[in-house]
Amino acid sequence: MITLAPPLPATALDVEALVRTVCLRVAPLWGLRDLVAVNPYLGHADAGLLAAEDALQRSQHAAVLPSWEPLRRAWQAGKFSLDDVAAARSEVGASAPASERIVALLCADHLAPSPARCLSIAGALADRDGRDWVRVVVDDLGRFMAARADTGVARWTFPDAGGLWATWRCWMRHDRSFAAHGLPGVPAWIAALPDDAAEARRILLARVGLDSPAAEQYLGRLLGEIPGWAGWLRQEARTRDPDGAGELPELLTMRLALDLALHDLHPSRKARPLIPDARSTEVMVDRLARLTAVTAWERAVRHELVRGFRPVPTAAVERAAVQAVFCIDVRSEGLRRHLESADPGIATFGFAGFFAMPLAVQGGEARAQCPVLLQPGFSVRLAQRTATPLGRLLGSFRRSAVGGFAYMETLGLGSALGLLRGSLGGDRPLASEDETAVLDDAQITPDQRLALLRGMLHNLGLARPYARLVLICGHDSSTANNAQGAALACGACGGHSGAINARLAARLYNDPALRLRLGSDAPPHDSVAVAALHDTATDGVRILDQQSLPASHRDDLARLRQALARAGDGQRARRAAGLQGISASASDGQRLAELEARSRDWAELRPEWGLAGNTAFIAAPRALTAGRDLGGRCFLHSYDESRDPDGAVLTLILTAPVVVASWINLQYWASTIDPERLGSGSKAIHSIAAGIGVIAGQSGDLGVGLALQSVHDGERPRHDPIRLQVFVATSPARMERVIAGHAHLADLVENGWIVLHAVEATSAACQRRLPGATWVAV
Repeated sequence: MITLAPPLPATALDVEALVRTVCLRVAPLWGLRDLVAVNPYLGHADAGLLAAEDALQRSQHAAVLPSWEPLRRAWQAGKFSLDDVAAARSEVGASAPASERIVALLCADHLAPSPARCLSIAGALADRDGRDWVRVVVDDLGRFMAARADTGVARWTFPDAGGLWATWRCWMRHDRSFAAHGLPGVPAWIAALPDDAAEARRILLARVGLDSPAAEQYLGRLLGEIPGWAGWLRQEARTRDPDGAGELPELLTMRLALDLALHDLHPSRKARPLIPDARSTEVMVDRLARLTAVTAWERAVRHELVRGFRPVPTAAVERAAVQAVFCIDVRSEGLRRHLESADPGIATFGFAGFFAMPLAVQGGEARAQCPVLLQPGFSVRLAQRTATPLGRLLGSFRRSAVGGFAYMETLGLGSALGLLRGSLGGDRPLASEDETAVLDDAQITPDQRLALLRGMLHNLGLARPYARLVLICGHDSSTANNAQGAALACGACGGHSGAINARLAARLYNDPALRLRLGSDAPPHDSVAVAALHDTATDGVRILDQQSLPASHRDDLARLRQALARAGDGQRARRAAGLQGISASASDGQRLAELEARSRDWAELRPEWGLAGNTAFIAAPRALTAGRDLGGRCFLHSYDESRDPDGAVLTLILTAPVVVASWINLQYWASTIDPERLGSGSKAIHSIAAGIGVIAGQSGDLGVGLALQSVHDGERPRHDPIRLQVFVATSPARMERVIAGHAHLADLVENGWIVLHAVEATSAACQRRLPGATWVAV
């Protein structure tokens, strides 16, 4: 048995403050069922990109700035010019390398110098003896976390000993994994630690003997070695308290304990954590050069966008035949443009795809149907199909730890037929239960229903006069055998289909009792709403609950269907050019069939490109960008400043959808520039851990981002690392008032994680915000 050294005096090291600081820097990670985009740099938003790059490289060995390879590829493709580099250098500052030096780096093969990186004791030992002790430790912790956090995949319940730390110590009594690697004394070493996790980490960290700044970096590295499971625990805590750490300090204590166990039990007994000294000048200059190149690339993208803006007419708007409201998702942009072209009598609008319906679905698998920044305020139910007693019995038997073998031996051929049917796409219905099941909204009171409708009409930005037919179109993605399929669904609906939100929104819009209570604010009696769902994998649009549409509007619906069909053909033709395996000469019907087959193919790695390529967020009247092909790269949010005198809608846009869009943008950025550490590697070797996330192989850490195939086509990246360019049709003064009142938004803007612009709608003149609330003309 070992003897632990006495702790340092309490004044020497505030362990709990350090632990809390390190834990709150961890970005949350949602499970596969609710998988939504998360900014992996969330805990570093209060710093600029250069400082965040230094911190992430030290703790997680992960990148914030792109390497020279994508920057060089963009330069050689002519995506930005020497003028852009010179202007960007002026913006980055006098410390940036000269333009000629940056161009030289862009023109020749050059690797960035090695950054400063912290090493845990496991990492230091790995450097010394060649065995990957970090992988050994993370695999061991990963097996425990997967067993303990199981969401119903396993049929045996994992025993809990009273918290993460206590349960892990019980687990370690029987764990022989380290003995297999030549360290047989680990279980006894762990058993000698205090029962209280806080006391254990205080004693353990005192033994490491680091001062406060170095200890913070060391603890950050320990969690940086297991960011996936750390992110899962951070998300679990965040659902209860946005500023809470939950069980994450206990995971950190477990990782700290294994590091000290390696120190004491490894034959060398000499390894210590490696905490680098101050930043290297060479590394800092290289980072400044890469930041300058990124800024130059963004300048060219920004100018191309702004040149296409058109002044917004001030004349009164004629009544449209149809007003179609889509999610702001970048995949809706092309469909909207094709729909407007197919029928000029259709006006389109953009709003976050939950349509101001912050719902929770109860019964079956309960879930939230709203952005993760919000909490559901209302509940609905779906009439779920229930399994027969025999079906439940067979299902339980098949999934049990031992029954599965007998089941397959007895019914193997029958099961094989089921697998074959699934492989051919024959067992998956075209429409989900979210689209077809009876929607029970009886739990929402009349007053709540009125508030929901009033908020929707105010926030959606529908122009007066209301059209005879209003389409409220959510979206989802058809995909098979795809663990990260929820990442292709609606982020505004918590990683789920937007069908339920669209159906409830249309129901409220058509409710005569609510219209009576709205009085003069109500839509006219002949204006009727219908819900729909845009399948982003096939660009088909399915009309929902059409049986509730009155006979008087059947011709209106027929006209809309024809336009949607033509719009889908146009959008599919555009998308097919970027998808491998789709014939360029295919007819409209063939393209649709090929895309449907692709979405049902169990072996398809890229059913669609999702939000890859997202670049800009535009909140403005549609006239500013109407008719312009924006390449499926822009989030389009309707906003009319004249209908928002108190700035409430502007505040909502800047603090919710803009923040969510920045999370999406930075997730795609990170998964592109560092797919192994900030993505989730190749999905070809993914396994599902505990129904929560994906791992590479059979054990280890959860992937924190998108699979490589979601951002890369095998030859080149399909996403450009461009920070989100946010354009809002309002004045700088109005935006500054919102920024001043919201710290997180201020961090994103002031520290350069997004780039903010103000557009004067009637002239299309544009200004860009620089740090320090300075605005310059674009």
